[in-house]
Amino acid sequence: MTDHLDAIERLHRLKESGALSEAEFAEQKARLLEAANAAPVQPAAPLWEPEPDAPRSKAGLIAGIAAAVVAVGAGAWFGLSGTGEPAAAPTVAASDAAVATATPVVPSLASLPMGEQLRLASLAALGFEGSRTRREGTQKVITKAERLINLPFGAALLTSTSRPDACHACAGHLGVYYLKDEGGTFRVTGKWPEAVAGWGWGNVPEWRLSSEFTAGPAIVASGSDGGQGYFCGGTTITELTAKGPATSYIATSMTNEGAVDPDSGTDMGGNPLQNLEGTIANVQKGRSLQVRVTGTDSFTETYVMKGGKYVLTSGETKLGC
Repeated sequence: MTDHLDAIERLHRLKESGALSEAEFAEQKARLLEAANAAPVQPAAPLWEPEPDAPRSKAGLIAGIAAAVVAVGAGAWFGLSGTGEPAAAPTVAASDAAVATATPVVPSLASLPMGEQLRLASLAALGFEGSRTRREGTQKVITKAERLINLPFGAALLTSTSRPDACHACAGHLGVYYLKDEGGTFRVTGKWPEAVAGWGWGNVPEWRLSSEFTAGPAIVASGSDGGQGYFCGGTTITELTAKGPATSYIATSMTNEGAVDPDSGTDMGGNPLQNLEGTIANVQKGRSLQVRVTGTDSFTETYVMKGGKYVLTSGETKLGC
């Protein structure tokens, strides 16, 4: 902040000397304050001021001030070079012509270390770096930036939100935030903080990135949940498309063992013992897949891609609770 106050003081002296109008002073001051509020500032190049015996044109003055303002802004967002060392601040040319035409070099996000890219993505999408714990009533909620990936249409930040010691029906989530690199800063273009749900108890689902099932990369998560002796399991396939995450649910297991009465051999609905376990097989990427089920019964369920999601051809799964 001290650098920005010094810069504003110099602008004030230029205004007092008549080199800048009131409107020009206000415009440059506003730009400096905006850069100061963006992030902790790295040392930037000093504002250029005319020497007493070398008067400068007003255009040269404003161009020099603007270049320094941009340099301060660049330092605020890019404190690291591609090698992980502190980045050198752009300098302001001394001559009128050079000052009027000089363009500070702003490193692209791709040139930064991955850890720095993830930090900037977390700040843009979540408003903080890394992870944060907060309270929702009496419940603790932990949100964390997990992974930054490149997609054909931009970048995507994957996040996790868990609720330790939450209720049975309370789910954790994976979030997806689409980002665009705009001149060395991230801008959020789409956000789905609860894109992929867990299976209860506030836990985040086990997940992986895969291109096995869809044309583009997808978050593949698996888990199971139930109650009163019934448990069902499944896999969600969430493709990261240009329009946003598209989730397909594939049922893969079912049991009513905990609900079966030992005397009657049936559950509350009169159904006999069922222990069914399915395996995803015969995947035709982006077109169809099958779930081959074995256990107390054997059968195959087929899913086909419709409207960007996998849909069960029979309309209703036998693996439902």
